[in-house]
Amino acid sequence: MPRTPGHPPAAVEIARNKLLTRERLRDSDLLVPWFFPTSIGADPSALASMAAFPCVVKPLFPSEGRGVMRADDAVTFVDAFRRLREQLASVDADADDGERDAALVEGYIDGWEFVLVGVMHHGALHAFALIDKPDPLEGPLFQDTLYVIPSLAPEPMQWDILDAVSRAAASMGLRHGPFRAECRVSDRGVYVLGVAAEPLDAPWAAALRFQKDGKGALIGYEDLLLRHALGESPNDWRREPEASGVMKVSAEGGYIYSRGSSAEAVERELRQRAVVESRYG
Repeated sequence: MPRTPGHPPAAVEIARNKLLTRERLRDSDLLVPWFFPTSIGADPSALASMAAFPCVVKPLFPSEGRGVMRADDAVTFVDAFRRLREQLASVDADADDGERDAALVEGYIDGWEFVLVGVMHHGALHAFALIDKPDPLEGPLFQDTLYVIPSLAPEPMQWDILDAVSRAAASMGLRHGPFRAECRVSDRGVYVLGVAAEPLDAPWAAALRFQKDGKGALIGYEDLLLRHALGESPNDWRREPEASGVMKVSAEGGYIYSRGSSAEAVERELRQRAVVESRYG
């Protein structure tokens, strides 16, 4: 039986480890913040003396934003580091022992944040959607709340994001299969925060629908990934013309969705419905 193509295991390991990702991007001349790894058992006061502020403390393994905390001074750094230590002590099987014992400290990047989703197709990046995160993710925590599609970023910025993510994915060795890239764009340019060798999580992905050759039935994100896994080229598929969005309205996993004529209209409706949910939900 022929082997199904996919991302090389070594590339997946680089993509899931924030330190390995930072090192690979740095060595490929992509923009990265200053960073250093540390033991979770280190003295946070001593670490604070080594950091410039503002900075970010985070676990090494994928955490969907959990445990990623901003520190603006030595006091908030010590508090953030101790909170991360407590979280890692109770972490589940998603991380190995080495990842539980380590953390990453890096410079905070101010700017617009985006998600780029798509597939690597035999080594070439194929983007499905560039997603705006309109809510300011300035800390102290960085969990996602709102996605809106299509992006309202200027076209030159969108091309810069595509170029940076393509270079980042190639530097990690990603070859074939889904990817999800997180980016921030500052006045210096595009910072690729990470390229996960995995799909967008289902509650967020439900806002995405696609059409072949601009006509015919719409299909969901997971259906398109399944077609790609079975050998179909993604080249003829495009996101639907209608704008869409999703907003997380509760810590327990409640989401609301909207579609409309424009990204602005979708965002406005989601924010209005979120107010109603908070009052009467």
